[in-house]
Formats: sequence, structure tokens, C-alpha cells
Amino acid sequence: MARIMRSSFLNLLLLVVLFTNLLHCFDAQPVPTPAPSPNSPSPAPNLRPPSPTPAPVPPPNSPPPAPVPSPISSPPPNPNAPEPEPTAAGQGGSSGLSGGQKAGIVIGTLLGAAILGFIGMVCWKRRVNIRRNRYSDAARNIEL
Repeated sequence: MARIMRSSFLNLLLLVVLFTNLLHCFDAQPVPTPAPSPNSPSPAPNLRPPSPTPAPVPPPNSPPPAPVPSPISSPPPNPNAPEPEPTAAGQGGSSGLSGGQKAGIVIGTLLGAAILGFIGMVCWKRRVNIRRNRYSDAARNIEL
């Protein structure tokens, strides 16, 4: 019985650690960029997007070009890599969870853990009561 309670406690502890780590990941703030100094000249913004170079047109009687081999797929992005800094146009919206959402996750996690602990305690007490009743019934039925 102690082994079951210990494994339940370890599972609960693991869940709390994982959710805490998850909340910590959402709480990370991007590093602010340094403001440009007033003495440095500001570069002129390039308002025109670069124009793509047109592909060469093959002569009409030439064979079709060979297919271009697909590039090697890149490795998946590192989940610990810092987020790219937002541009001036993208700073209007906020990203991530609000404080209320984070608090809701924490409260829900704690309530869920408490409910699971309560259910485990009820099952354990029920099992102990059943065992106690079996022993008392067996003791009553002993013939002297």
C-alpha cells in the first residue's frame, strides 16, 4: 500500500514540476533592444521591397530544364532558442498568456491535484475498512 501512495505522490510531484516549468516558459520576457544613441546617424528606411530578378527565358527549341533537386530539410527548431524580436509593425499585439490565464492554469492544476489526492485517499480508506471488516468477521466466526 505504501508503494502505491509513494508512486502517486511522485506522479503528483512530477505533474506539478512540469506545469511549473511550462508556466515559466510562458512567463519569459523578450530581451529589449538597446535604443539608438541620439548622436548616431539614422539609416534611411528602404521603403521599396527588392525586386526579384526575372528567370532567363529558354529558347523555344531547347529541351526542358532538368528538375532542381529539393534542398535538404533543415533540422527542427530548437525549443530553447530565443524568440525573434518583433518588428515595429508587430508590436501592437501581445503574445503569450495574460496574468489571469496563468493564474487560472495554476489554480486549475492545484485543484486537479487536490481532487486526485482526495480520490486516492477515499479509495485507500475504503480498502482499509474492507480489510478491517474481513478480519473482524473472521474473528467472530472462530469457534471456541
